[in-house]
Amino acid sequence: MMVDMEQGAKNYIQLLTSDGVGKRVDHDINSYELKLPPFYDEKLFKRAQKFFNANIFAMFAGKLIGLISVLAIPSILKILDYTKESGTSMKAYRRYLATIYHTVMWYQVELKPGSKSWKSLSAVRKRHVISSNFAEKGQSGFISQKDMALTQFGFLGYIAIKPDMLGVQVTDEDLEAFTHFWRVIGYMIGLDDKYNLCTDSWSTTKPRLEAMLSYVFQPSLDVSGLTEKFTEMSRALITGLWCFNPFLTFDAHMFFLKMVAGCNSYDYLEKSSSSNQIETKANLEKLGWYDRVILYLLTMAHTCWLKITVLRWYFNSQIHLSLFIIHYFPFLAFYKFGIRDSYVRILKGDKL
Repeated sequence: MMVDMEQGAKNYIQLLTSDGVGKRVDHDINSYELKLPPFYDEKLFKRAQKFFNANIFAMFAGKLIGLISVLAIPSILKILDYTKESGTSMKAYRRYLATIYHTVMWYQVELKPGSKSWKSLSAVRKRHVISSNFAEKGQSGFISQKDMALTQFGFLGYIAIKPDMLGVQVTDEDLEAFTHFWRVIGYMIGLDDKYNLCTDSWSTTKPRLEAMLSYVFQPSLDVSGLTEKFTEMSRALITGLWCFNPFLTFDAHMFFLKMVAGCNSYDYLEKSSSSNQIETKANLEKLGWYDRVILYLLTMAHTCWLKITVLRWYFNSQIHLSLFIIHYFPFLAFYKFGIRDSYVRILKGDKL
């Protein structure tokens, strides 16, 4: 049975990286109707929302490194670069803060026609169409089913298959709900069922996530495969979101990402061979003292401290506080970008 699931996961990756490359998500904003999928289960969806809010600090960390990972995919990076919406720290701040607002809304608002989460999904899908058509006219590709599935991994992959390294407190029932949540979201933003990373169960989704990490993201995150443009765009992401979390630093979080992703020579937890530890030590020595401190705190928080209920409550409360501040009084953004560019809104009259 396990062999069959692993082969099925490999077949999915092959389908995605061959057939899925040439299949667009949407042609225009009138080519689709936003609707709940026939497999939508309200109980499972709401359990996933509860799971997110109980682990919001760890979830934010997992989604951050997931977003950086997605930038290592050449086709996605090319479109993002061409649209010129996230290449500087200010533009990245506005783009990715909007992404945070959208995802938080999906996790905290009931999904039904006319709700803010419904309007949010509609806005995201429409924005994808506009960006895809713009990039295609500039001969920079279009948003494909493959691109969307890889981006889907960025939002759930590390959280689901590396919960211990992120400090996510999870049960099998939570993972079933989480899988269902992202299957629904994938469907609603235009992923065809055969390309959707999430299946009808956690047991068959997990091999897909593991295969995607092994065959797509780990090779993409290898040092030899990273481009200057990736470094530029990911650095803009980190420095932009510094206004949301002033403990973000590029070098420390890149190291943390590669550690969680299982890249060679980034085994900070010292679980591998002595030769790999020598290479890891060499990479650590490249970090400045402040980045080493941040990396240590990151690792301790996610692998140890979040297991303690009262500390997990404290860290979760810090995310809620940051969301409140960045929405109503983003003083770090005032300092970095000025008042006018500091406020980000995704829907008219939206409130967190």
